[in-house]
Amino acid sequence: MAVRQNPYRYLDHQKGTIGILDIRLIDGRDLDSTGRGESGRSASVSPQVVIRVPAEEARSSVVPRNAHPSWQERFTMNLKKGVLQEGAPVLVVFQALDAASWRSPLGGSKGRDLGSGSLDILPLLNGSRGSHVMDEWVSLSPGPGRLHVVVEYEPVGMVPEMDDVVFFEAFARSPRSLVLPTNEPMVVRVSA
Repeated sequence: MAVRQNPYRYLDHQKGTIGILDIRLIDGRDLDSTGRGESGRSASVSPQVVIRVPAEEARSSVVPRNAHPSWQERFTMNLKKGVLQEGAPVLVVFQALDAASWRSPLGGSKGRDLGSGSLDILPLLNGSRGSHVMDEWVSLSPGPGRLHVVVEYEPVGMVPEMDDVVFFEAFARSPRSLVLPTNEPMVVRVSA
């Protein structure tokens, strides 16, 4: 239902998802904080990136021995209801890890942290950016590392499906010019 009191509009068939993020991890620069490996090859770093959005996480592949890796990987992640809070940013967090440092026979240990950074995608979600794409270099802290990422957002569920209950809202029009009544629930049906 579209209800004015909610911070965003949603329909029942969305199942808690307000949109889909398409995140492309392009490449990285200066991920070896030791300063070695100007050519990009470094025996000390095999980076992997963990990408987090609220309630979801994805991992890139490991690029062996390279401080300037190229991934060219794509991740599709759902944005769930509740991520939009008044005045708060919506962050995609990127954490670079050194996979070479977490070789464990049990597979449970975490790699050395090469740095973390975040990207506020709220301007992408609310349309204030003027584009549905963000192409950014995300700086990692601590250290000199950076990640090149492209993020696209596609809202879902804004087209009603059969048996959805919807409201029509008056917006910048005289109430007398509307053909359908506003602020009254209606069920979507196919006409014969």
